Amino acid sequence: MKLVASFLCHYHHGGFLCTKNITINLERNVSYATAIRNKAIIALLYSSELRVGELVRLRPEDIYMSTMQVYVRKSKNHCDRWTLLSERALELLKEYWKSYPVKRDHLFVSLDVPHDSLKIRGVEIMLRAVGRNAGIRVHPHMLRHSFASHMIEQGVPIHFVQSMLGHRSLSSTQIYIHVSSKAVMGMRSPLDRPNQKKDAIRPVQKDGGLHG
Repeated sequence: MKLVASFLCHYHHGGFLCTKNITINLERNVSYATAIRNKAIIALLYSSELRVGELVRLRPEDIYMSTMQVYVRKSKNHCDRWTLLSERALELLKEYWKSYPVKRDHLFVSLDVPHDSLKIRGVEIMLRAVGRNAGIRVHPHMLRHSFASHMIEQGVPIHFVQSMLGHRSLSSTQIYIHVSSKAVMGMRSPLDRPNQKKDAIRPVQKDGGLHG
């Protein structure tokens, strides 16, 4: 089975991807279930800023559709946290769930009988195959790295990005800051807008249902 990624550009020097790189296309000879699962994995790794270990531990009940959140258990710092669930990632998860209706404890499972929980190694192998076909190197942490960089470029306060990434120290988040020349060109000096207030970004709420 062959995976083909529609990576449109790649920042080789920074080790992170442009936003358009996240869409994954698969050849027609790949089974439908395989395609949907892998696309959902890539979407979640990026849009929910997950570590690969956090992704493989996700359970179906950790996806909160009503509040568009993902509940992350046992993160690297041994603390649970809430993070974002994108609309596109949710669409892919729904397709994956419907097309592969097997009983499971974890959200992502192996496609081979007896459908054990997906391992970190399996995700790494899949992403390497995607990158190989795209002619670039891709690994799980690159997607998380890309998310943080894109959020910073969009003007999201670094302390908010820190919370979503699950970092205890702000210095851990600062290593993700990469400002492109295009982003710099679009900036205005605070001196040119002295009366303009920054929009407040509210933290995500914890209420909501499991599948509602």
